[in-house]
Amino acid sequence: MAKIRVAAMVVLAAAASVSAAVNVAPSATATASSAYGPGYTAEGVNDGVAAWQPGNAWCSGETAEPHWVQLTWADPVLIGEVTVDHIGAGNSAYAALNTADYLVQTWDGSDWITNASVIGNTANTTVSIFDAVTTTQLRLYVTKAAQMDGGDYDMARILEIGAAVPEPMTVALLGLGGLLVRRRT
Repeated sequence: MAKIRVAAMVVLAAAASVSAAVNVAPSATATASSAYGPGYTAEGVNDGVAAWQPGNAWCSGETAEPHWVQLTWADPVLIGEVTVDHIGAGNSAYAALNTADYLVQTWDGSDWITNASVIGNTANTTVSIFDAVTTTQLRLYVTKAAQMDGGDYDMARILEIGAAVPEPMTVALLGLGGLLVRRRT
């Protein structure tokens, strides 16, 4: 698992969706800046199905970046971990179309606050961990839809978004200077 640390935020390239923490994304309403067609609207990003098929994924319209997809809750939620399943998570043949650059943002009541910045992503699934915030909205603001530029490469493709509070970490020292980090259960 690759790990990139930027300030107080950690981005992990992972093979699975949101940790054992409670995923609040399914209780949100999803909207987006645009959609490729009726089968690829925002509603697919929080349905619990990470599949590249009509109704289960979001694909932005055929316009240049930026694009955004957003989750809105009726009541405030606490978020400190955002998992994104990119198109390659549903079919690794499409990994070159994984979202390359995007911001993980939350709404503070008057402005969008950037909690994590992902640049140069090639992973099929990314996990951004940041200081937990209480919010009613979460947005992925896509500034580069894929590793390539132009044409179909300008369209963002997201299979699933998970949002949770990360579980507390435990650190245990092992013999011979080893270090074990694991999540509490």
